[in-house]
Amino acid sequence: MAPRTTLVGEVLIDAAPEHVWAAIGATGRYAEWVVNTLAVTRADGPRAEPGITYDERNRIAGPWTGRSRWRVASAEAPRHTVHEGEGIALARALRLELTLTPEAAGTRYGHELSYEPTLGALGAAVGRAVRPLLARDVRSTAQNLRALVERERTG
Repeated sequence: MAPRTTLVGEVLIDAAPEHVWAAIGATGRYAEWVVNTLAVTRADGPRAEPGITYDERNRIAGPWTGRSRWRVASAEAPRHTVHEGEGIALARALRLELTLTPEAAGTRYGHELSYEPTLGALGAAVGRAVRPLLARDVRSTAQNLRALVERERTG
């Protein structure tokens, strides 16, 4: 089995943790800031509370798309939430950890995506090839959240 892959994006957001929490908890808005989320196609509810599930249409790499299903495993407002996912062809045991830490007058936001590659050696090779792109997307996702929260906070 290939080792677990972990990708991290982190950014300082000029807003209180409660403002950031409101944005990351709105299940219907993920396509607005999560780079690889094209659409949220179904959600049990409007807020990402423990036990809620939601489905997405995702960009995997380039023109390759897929569908995923996520379950909110935990949510400790306004500091930490964990979402567990499935459905991406070359990854299993998807885990998304979103962490908010107060810092100065803002919030340090951490976006960590991890998964286990599938398909043995083939999956590991594909994973190595797309890892730089996925790492860039995770960093861009954190930047997108910052832009969204700061725009809405001041707008």
